[in-house]
Amino acid sequence: MFYVYWIYFWETEDIYNSGYVGITDNLKDRFYKHRKKFGNFKYKIIFTGNQAQAFALEFHLRPRPNIGLNKAIGGLQFGVYSPMTGRKHSAETINKIKIGNIGLKRTDETKAKLKIVRTNISEETRDRMRKASTGRKLSEESRAKVSEALRNRVRTEETKKKLSEAAKRQWVKYHAEAEIKNGK
Repeated sequence: MFYVYWIYFWETEDIYNSGYVGITDNLKDRFYKHRKKFGNFKYKIIFTGNQAQAFALEFHLRPRPNIGLNKAIGGLQFGVYSPMTGRKHSAETINKIKIGNIGLKRTDETKAKLKIVRTNISEETRDRMRKASTGRKLSEESRAKVSEALRNRVRTEETKKKLSEAAKRQWVKYHAEAEIKNGK
């Protein structure tokens, strides 16, 4: 059983913009940790149910970072809960990870598992990923790399035909909508 709770202070009334919204399956332990961090506070248990529902509600209440006292987006992060959410590795830790991955060879079995994980992403997770990257600005260097990669891409005749057909469908749809809008 999971709980979604709201920690607030006496002067706050708005769950959507203030306080802290969290999830736990152990209220006593979690509130003990919060008391050490926040001191005295009021709380409300706003939901009791399964883990998936709890994560969905937390995401609904905290759809972006830095709302109220929450630092990170609520709910699961791209389908995987990460204890590093809202934190950054130090430069030293990043270098250790890089060194540890040098020469790393993945077995065919591992590659197959990773492929399954990458292709079986739910629509909800895809939406979260889309929202996370919306409005993100790439550096000039990154934009140049993407541009170069796209410029050097070689497409098969079959792919070209599919793209052409898709563009024609879009053109027809656009013009049909414009005619309806203009009353023709």
